[in-house]
Amino acid sequence: MLRPITLSLLSLAIASTCHASDAVGIFARAKAASGGAHWDAIGSWRADGTASTGGMSGAFQVTVDARTGRSADAYQIGPVEGADGFDGKQSWRRDPGGEVAALDAPEALRRAHSDAWVSAHGYWYPQRMPGNSGEVTSKMLDGKRYVVVVATPQGGDPVTLWFANDTGLLARVQEPQGSSVATTVYDDYRLVDGVRIPFRAMIDVTDAAGRTDPRDRSEVRFEHVALNVPIVDADFAMPKMVATARIDNQDGKTAIPFDLVNNHIYVDGRVDGKPARFMVDTGGTN
Repeated sequence: MLRPITLSLLSLAIASTCHASDAVGIFARAKAASGGAHWDAIGSWRADGTASTGGMSGAFQVTVDARTGRSADAYQIGPVEGADGFDGKQSWRRDPGGEVAALDAPEALRRAHSDAWVSAHGYWYPQRMPGNSGEVTSKMLDGKRYVVVVATPQGGDPVTLWFANDTGLLARVQEPQGSSVATTVYDDYRLVDGVRIPFRAMIDVTDAAGRTDPRDRSEVRFEHVALNVPIVDADFAMPKMVATARIDNQDGKTAIPFDLVNNHIYVDGRVDGKPARFMVDTGGTN
């Protein structure tokens, strides 16, 4: 959901290890602490608030199908506007430039299924979204104890769930993101119509060397949450791309002069009527 984060785990001490079957009890305690049977009647929810990253902040909204994990969010952070979603089969992204891409690579599909499993609380409802749970461990971090479960949703990557030992509530989720690890930390739980929902999430990414750059941290704060909102398939469908540029020639072809300098492509253009020089890159990393 939030999408889509972490402190180095090298310093964490494993205090004890339990059997995998204990995960069922951990999940049951978390559900009871979060509202118990009230969750059984929730089919969807929508939240709006603010998102911030890179020193900028702005509006954020997300809609979630609580039974399937489908989701869609939209944000406007400073001058940057975009959206993300998962329609139940594939995830998609609308970039600030208006470009829409289907994230259908195998790794992206696994990540989407894992995110959907977490969003739909698949660990409470295995009949809806199956998954396998591994060992349960007890860990300390910043002077606080957590019960940690590693689970693998069907079709997804392993997800590490951290539950606060004192409250039983889900405190953080870790997921692989290529060679990095994304960690989402949840807090500021509030009661909404009988269930407890985290109104704040912080997202960090730790690289293969265990480094986290605080400048890349993302934070989402909810201001309003509504449960059982009306939803339709179109709410989660990949949007159509709106053309932001066009070729005037009727044959659909044009020629753009460029300079090749040190094996880099440079072109001249204008921004708001003022001349500018651009380097054209392949975008090979993404």
